[in-house]
Amino acid sequence: MKKFFALILALVMALSLVACGEKAPVADDSAPADDGAASSGYETVELMFATTYNEMESTGAAIKYFTDYITEKSGGAITFDIKWGGTLAGTGEELSFLQAGAFDMSVLGQSQYSNVFPLLNFPGQTDGSQQKCLDYFNYIVYENAETAALIEAQVEAQGVKMLGFMANGGNAFNLKSDITTLEGMKGMTLGIAMNQSAFKELGFGIYDMFPWDGYEALSKGMADFSYMATGPMIMLNWHEVTPFFVDANQYTAGNYFTISLDRWNSLSAEAQALFEEAMAATTEYSVGLVDEQMKMVEGALAEKGGKLSALNEADTKLFNDLLWGYAVTDARALAASGNCSAEMETVLAACADFLQLPLE
Repeated sequence: MKKFFALILALVMALSLVACGEKAPVADDSAPADDGAASSGYETVELMFATTYNEMESTGAAIKYFTDYITEKSGGAITFDIKWGGTLAGTGEELSFLQAGAFDMSVLGQSQYSNVFPLLNFPGQTDGSQQKCLDYFNYIVYENAETAALIEAQVEAQGVKMLGFMANGGNAFNLKSDITTLEGMKGMTLGIAMNQSAFKELGFGIYDMFPWDGYEALSKGMADFSYMATGPMIMLNWHEVTPFFVDANQYTAGNYFTISLDRWNSLSAEAQALFEEAMAATTEYSVGLVDEQMKMVEGALAEKGGKLSALNEADTKLFNDLLWGYAVTDARALAASGNCSAEMETVLAACADFLQLPLE
């Protein structure tokens, strides 16, 4: 009985508090859980990242590193749904899907979109080292105030933002026999989809070949040899057909991590800063990936009866000068078709200044 009266008294007191304008405490079932995402300060969001690359490829590993970095640093607030292997869009289709809002992020190779982003297709190979190449790309695309503004305007006019790029490694010729000079390669058919004018000048026949067609083209004789980043050729098993690699002392970068501009603008300043931090870390990570790939090259070639050689000094200089000269010509032609010739001349002047090469 005493318990009953005590219960009634407690109820009356609670009602009197409400009547006096004070609210009795109630459980809030809608309050967020006390987890990492809630305490991080980032808005909870899931982004779809679609790519033609597979998780086991070096670009796939870089994508995984980038997305894991952001998810971890955001305390799980920002997550990614990654669609691998071109399941949503094939090579050359990614941009239109980004523009349509079908997904939020992708990796765009500048050569596949040369007509859309001509200013990004400035001479894209440097001699010397991978770090020199990365410094060169950073300077032209992001650090030089004039060129960065021009390139950003052209990119954002397509409704996207390019956060940064990754190291692609050093390039080499891959052959079926032990030929190490440009003269020895003359008359052979090169499978390539870039810099074709320079290679024709060297006396090579040209077969229009993209990386995904390479193994078949080389094994069936449509192309006698090719020229591409060394590590990816091993990953694509081209060395099974062409086990003799000749290092050309040329380095490349690219594969831009690209986000829909609408999605980018929807992110907080804090989240945007995290994405930029993750991109810088991913670029450094990609250098490590290239180094790891290079450690496997000589052993992989030896297993197939091949080896890794290098162009001699005279051929190296000849090749570098040819690539530069024809890349400038090609860049100007692209710019003319894209109505941005004046802008391209500004970009090319900065390229020549950085690389200390003549601009004719």
